[in-house]
Amino acid sequence: MLKPIILSKYSEILLEYPSSNSDDSKKLSICIGVHDICNGFLDIKRISNTHKVIICRSCGLRIVVPKRVITYGDLRKHFAEFNE
Repeated sequence: MLKPIILSKYSEILLEYPSSNSDDSKKLSICIGVHDICNGFLDIKRISNTHKVIICRSCGLRIVVPKRVITYGDLRKHFAEFNE
């Protein structure tokens, strides 16, 4: 089971996609989970040679992350300041 990941200083939280049995070692795919505030699906997409974006299908939340973020663990480390 994936522990929720806080994505911003505004407490935007990524919740595990239902029935996915994810953990920090699992690679991020197109749909990475659920936005806790609006219950919209969160997708991750490449936007440049160096960055990806996490975007909510429901409310439009948009958070840019480096291309090197490949797993849920990488995502948690990238946002470590919010996930202590």
